[in-house]
Amino acid sequence: MSRKVIGVTGTAGSGKTLLTRFLAAEGAVIIDVDGIGHEVLDEIKEQLVESFGDGIISDGEVSREKLGELVFSDITKLHLLNSMVHPRIKEKIRDKLRKFENDGIVLLDAALLFKIGLDEFCDKVVCVRASKWKCFERLKGRWSDPRKALRIITLQDDEEIYKHCDIVVLNNGTKKKLKEKAREIWRLLVNQ
Repeated sequence: MSRKVIGVTGTAGSGKTLLTRFLAAEGAVIIDVDGIGHEVLDEIKEQLVESFGDGIISDGEVSREKLGELVFSDITKLHLLNSMVHPRIKEKIRDKLRKFENDGIVLLDAALLFKIGLDEFCDKVVCVRASKWKCFERLKGRWSDPRKALRIITLQDDEEIYKHCDIVVLNNGTKKKLKEKAREIWRLLVNQ
């Protein structure tokens, strides 16, 4: 099978990463775009401190939490951060895809797939969707302060994401149901 690049996206708490793991269990290769974003933040730490101050540093590393608090309250700062980070992420993804030239199905696990412009690399895009309440329930379990989950949920514009997807997976149910959907999607991707 020739390589197919499948973007997997969705809002925080939708289950996108879980779906990606289920597809990987079927044989796909995962490129974790969020993980690459972490690498980029470390690589441009000095530039980030110049632009946003040393208050974003904790234990010598860029604190995503502190940086997030700063940029999510100021759209100009958010645009500045995105202009610094997104092109670097995109270039790293391009390089990684060259390494997986003959690897069957390669998944880009990326919440910001469209914002970064990674959809241009994709043969298909799968979006995982869940109700805002379900996303909130999942996210509040990740953090001690449920207000953080609420802030993330209210900032998400999922309607815009789903307009551009080839496959939309509704994930308001159990992990078992999502695993069954992953197997259906896998069969569809392999047979196309």
